[in-house]
Amino acid sequence: KGNTDEFYKECEKLLSSEKYLDSITRKDLFDEPSLKGVFIDLKSILEQEKPSFSKLKPLFKIFHKDFLLSEFNPNDANSLNNAFYKELLYILGLCESKQNSKLIIAKSEE
Repeated sequence: KGNTDEFYKECEKLLSSEKYLDSITRKDLFDEPSLKGVFIDLKSILEQEKPSFSKLKPLFKIFHKDFLLSEFNPNDANSLNNAFYKELLYILGLCESKQNSKLIIAKSEE
């Protein structure tokens, strides 16, 4: 307790040192910094009697191709399939209409 500032200053010195920057920079690809590798020890998680999903979830994210290849996935988990959305409105007895350039959900007239 009380030495947080010292810790961050030491981290800054180490991470901005020439030796560290040289170790993570690949000279052959336009001198862009990159990590050479990552070590993840799964033994502690897998040795548990019942590994919980909450502990494994970050690992799923780390090993996902979007993370490994630094790709952007435009699919939002909160978006609905349009056909499903229309069917849901129909089942609930609602319809969607446009009034004054705004989408309005109201009771269906059918």
